[in-house]
Amino acid sequence: MHLSSRARWALVIGDLIALLLFLAGGQAQHNTVNAENPLLGLLLLGSYYAPVWLVTAWLVNAYATEHAAARVFMARSLNAWLIAAPLATLARALLLGSAVIPVPFLLVTLGVGGAIVLGWRLLYGVVILRRAR
Repeated sequence: MHLSSRARWALVIGDLIALLLFLAGGQAQHNTVNAENPLLGLLLLGSYYAPVWLVTAWLVNAYATEHAAARVFMARSLNAWLIAAPLATLARALLLGSAVIPVPFLLVTLGVGGAIVLGWRLLYGVVILRRAR
């Protein structure tokens, strides 16, 4: 199966939207939304997570969809998330000068963020990858 570059870009853009939805939910839950410019605040937070996700997903072949069955695609996606989420959380903590990452914060990031990002990728796999076959 060979995906068009349009379908591949849809996956990347969908990943970024899923990440931003997760981060926006976290900001709302913790009352940390930038009151003056919510979008700018969200994009700043996203700047910690998006690059780590994109590079990790690329390194573990989560964007390589040629000849990948849905279960392989999802396994690669899960592997990427399990690596990227803690790394991005660590990068955020270091850049913000935090000495500690609370374990519950990391667990929620892994669980809730994973549900949103992997849920999106599951939907993509069912709709786009099956259509490409």
